[in-house]
Amino acid sequence: MGIKYRPEDIFKRKKMIEKGLRDLDPGLRDLGRRLIEYYDTIEVLTILRNHPDEFRGLSPEEAIKKLKEKYGIR
Repeated sequence: MGIKYRPEDIFKRKKMIEKGLRDLDPGLRDLGRRLIEYYDTIEVLTILRNHPDEFRGLSPEEAIKKLKEKYGIR
């Protein structure tokens, strides 16, 4: 049995993710969406926002590899 979330919490989390994606550079938004689907954590958006030059032009697979190796996100 998984964790049960209240509908308000799910809505609030979804809004936070949408706002985080809007704050990213336009070139990183699509990558951000794909990484959120893969990791399901908001920390990914923080890393993308703070280090945009490292991830610009990377494929999702390359970005996942970099997040695992350099930033320790599993």
